[in-house]
Amino acid sequence: QRMIQENYTDTAISLQMLADRFSMSPAYLGRLFRQTYGISVAERITSLRMEEAKRLLKDTDLKIKDFGPLIGVENIQYFFVQFKNATGMTPKQYRVWAREGASKDQLSQ
Repeated sequence: QRMIQENYTDTAISLQMLADRFSMSPAYLGRLFRQTYGISVAERITSLRMEEAKRLLKDTDLKIKDFGPLIGVENIQYFFVQFKNATGMTPKQYRVWAREGASKDQLSQ
């Protein structure tokens, strides 16, 4: 879990890479991870990447097309698909929604 948390921005991180690092078979490591955490290694990596993307969308003015290296995604088009699957919104829609919510929260304080 810690290895994934520290390296999710590396585009090369995968079940195979982790299995090699720990001298285990990918199938065994994948099974252990799912039994322990209830999700697959790939799902955990994607989840961390989406959380970082949400943070970047809310807290920065970076162009979405420049997110790839910051979240470990080489194919930005695929990122759009993953993001929409994860949130139900495009990255642009999420940025507007997240910032509007933050503005309303600030006004109510």
